[in-house]
Amino acid sequence: MVYSEFDNEVGPKIVCQEPAGFLPQESFEAISNFFFTSKDLCHKVITLNAFHHRFMGYSIRLVDDKYGRSTLFFNICFVFPANTDLSAYQPILSKLGNILESLELEAEFLYKADSREKLPSLMKRMFASLNQQGECSVVANQANKINLKLFPKLEPPPLVKDYEVPVRIKDLDTLVKSSWDITIQR
Repeated sequence: MVYSEFDNEVGPKIVCQEPAGFLPQESFEAISNFFFTSKDLCHKVITLNAFHHRFMGYSIRLVDDKYGRSTLFFNICFVFPANTDLSAYQPILSKLGNILESLELEAEFLYKADSREKLPSLMKRMFASLNQQGECSVVANQANKINLKLFPKLEPPPLVKDYEVPVRIKDLDTLVKSSWDITIQR
C-alpha cells in the first residue's frame, strides 16, 4: 500500500507505505504521473504495470482555501505482483479512497498533523489484516472505523443444457380455483 500526496513545494512525494521502503523514491518519481492524474481521472481506479508489479491507484483532489494552492491532491495505491487478477481489489480500493476523502472532509484527518501521524499505523494494520484474513476493521478516529472485506472471485456457473430445465407439461392455470387464497393462486 502506498499513500502519496502532491506537495506544493517538492511535488509528488510518498507520505507512507507498507511495507516500509518497498517503493524507492526514484521509482516513485518515474511513475508519479500515474499517481497524480487529471481531474477527469480522479475518483477512478487506474492500473499501471511497472517494475514487475501492478499498481492500482485511486486519486482524489479536494479544493479548499485552507490547503496550499487551495488543493489537497492525494492517492491511495495497492501494489501487486505482475500477474495478479485485480478485479476483487477494485471495490475495496475505491471504498478506501472514499473513506479517506470523507475523513478529510469531516475531521481534516489528512490535513492535521496529529491525526496524520496515525496513517502509517493504520496502513500497517490494514495491510496485515487484508493479507492474512481478507478483511480489516481499524479505528481511524473516535467517530470513524474503516471496514474493508475482500470478496473472492467466484467461478462462472456451469452451462445448463435444454434437457436439464423443468418444462410444464400441463396447463397450471386450469388447476387454480377461484376460491383459493390470493397468495396460493400466485
